[in-house]
Amino acid sequence: MFKKFASLITLSAFVFSLSAQIAYRIEINSKLNDGDTLILANYFGDKQYAKDTAFAQNGKALFSGQNALSNGVYLVVMPQKNYFEILIPKEDQNFELDVPEDLNPQNIVVRGSKDNTLFLEFGAFAQEQGKKARDIRAAFQKAKSEKEKKELREKNANIANSVSQMRLDLAKANPETFASKVFMSMTDVEIPDAPKDLDDEAQKEWTYNYYKKHYWDNVDLSEDGLVRTPVFHNKLKHYIQKIYPQVPDSVIAGADRLINKIDEEKAPELFHFAVWWLTNTYEENKTVCMDKMLHYMASSYYCAGRAWWADSTTVAKFCEHAKNIGPTLCDKQAPEMLMPDENKKLQSLHALIADYTVVAFWDHECGHCKKEVPKLASIYRDSLKDLGVKVYAVYTQGDWEGWKKFVKEKNLPFINVANMYGMDNFRENYNIISTPKFLILDKNKIIKLKDVPVDKIYEAIGFLKKEEKNSN
Repeated sequence: MFKKFASLITLSAFVFSLSAQIAYRIEINSKLNDGDTLILANYFGDKQYAKDTAFAQNGKALFSGQNALSNGVYLVVMPQKNYFEILIPKEDQNFELDVPEDLNPQNIVVRGSKDNTLFLEFGAFAQEQGKKARDIRAAFQKAKSEKEKKELREKNANIANSVSQMRLDLAKANPETFASKVFMSMTDVEIPDAPKDLDDEAQKEWTYNYYKKHYWDNVDLSEDGLVRTPVFHNKLKHYIQKIYPQVPDSVIAGADRLINKIDEEKAPELFHFAVWWLTNTYEENKTVCMDKMLHYMASSYYCAGRAWWADSTTVAKFCEHAKNIGPTLCDKQAPEMLMPDENKKLQSLHALIADYTVVAFWDHECGHCKKEVPKLASIYRDSLKDLGVKVYAVYTQGDWEGWKKFVKEKNLPFINVANMYGMDNFRENYNIISTPKFLILDKNKIIKLKDVPVDKIYEAIGFLKKEEKNSN
């Protein structure tokens, strides 16, 4: 008797030990065939990553593991490749879901998870309102009178407002939940009326500045779990690319403001994602002068030792690139060049007197250059010369005789120079990887624009002149 009792104690301890090792347990009950495969995946930015796999048996599938899942919005992908979303909070990762075949959130039953009860309650309401909105849009297409269209627009607006209000009500009533943080992050900031003593233009400016300053008010920037929702990525993208004008200094200011907020809240995963996304986005951005943003991100985070997730190879790549593009960022003075022209007379870029200077790097054996440089010569004669523009054209290779022959044959009306004596570091200073390459400098040899297509140079200088006039 004693031995049996002792065995039961040992067995209970063993079972307890096994259960204690399970950090998450999510059971899906549905119409499943034995062996059906279900996948649990999480959002990360605008992508999804598989985290676990479960195989059905007796109409059930179980996701479980010994290490807790990172909190966020997850997808349960069913055997038919359709899916539904659930929340996984930091705590309470043990719950069950009864799931109908159509995955209708109105009919999903939750046991053991307040977060998912709230999440699916909102999902069911939003789905119901969505059906009404679709009916209204269909009616709008058939509407004939303006009165009828106006009424339908108002109905549609009321539906959108009801969804927003439902989300806000659930969030405020359950502030302790992860669901509340997700709902609040989806809520736009409420903008008060601008001061009445301002004119229309000043009121617009006031409203814009308020929205920009308070854009993140409803987002808990201390909650790393938001990085595993589609919400944070979408808000970040809108904030940087829609609220801020797409000019380097403006984008840098917006990025800096957000990253500093996240850093203050000590959310390492949000910090990681924001820095990574901003760097990656503007590494691929080809907008004129936007490499200034990439240089800022590389210098301020990767090269400053703040990108703790990046390996040494990645850091070295960004630092090398920042070093290469640093001398020719827009709004910096262009590096001096002192090279002989075709008559072996030294020509200084900085000593050149002109309202604007076009710096052209080219090679007479480069196919694209053969088309673009003569085209620039034609534009110069027709219009650029009259704008007070001069062209400082740098031959980048070593066939001096071939270069001089091309200059003469094409009658290039530029200050044509070449590094005959090998004394100038133009290739390193200007990061010359390919040709042709064109930069536009002002009278102080400040780089205003670069990589401008030849047929846009006249228009670009006209824009710069207008901008200069307005600033004065």
